[in-house]
Amino acid sequence: SLAFRPPPMPPPGYARLLTGRDPVHAGTTTINNDWLLAASRENRLWLNDRVARAMRLQDGDAVFLENFQGVRSFFPVRLLVTPGIRPDCVFLAHGFGCFSSRLGRGFGRGLPDGAMMPAGEGLHTTFVRLIRRGQPLDIPMLDRPPAELPVAGQG
Repeated sequence: SLAFRPPPMPPPGYARLLTGRDPVHAGTTTINNDWLLAASRENRLWLNDRVARAMRLQDGDAVFLENFQGVRSFFPVRLLVTPGIRPDCVFLAHGFGCFSSRLGRGFGRGLPDGAMMPAGEGLHTTFVRLIRRGQPLDIPMLDRPPAELPVAGQG
């Protein structure tokens, strides 16, 4: 059917992972370029400022991510606390966190967004939660979602 179906809300304790492009890098191939690396050294996970306050997290704190299937990130990512993102979402720029240690300058810088997306899942149907000091942190639902939006995994 061509009728619009709203995307599901994140399950309790999770946020929707949004991804996009960094204005400097064109993927992991440019992350090893000294000049471009000087302009943009890592991707940071955008987290709503009200959510960060409720979770007692600060700008620059390092966290790992865990998707809704239990897959954890290999590398930590530093937080960018901002009012510029919805409380039920986090954002991560694409093209960072390369796995090849042969990319000596870019290896381990930031987090690869694709590692959090399970096979067969769409870009905007991936849900994650934060892990700090080995412990999962539930992302609070600060704003009540519209009743007509389904919750992922519930029906």
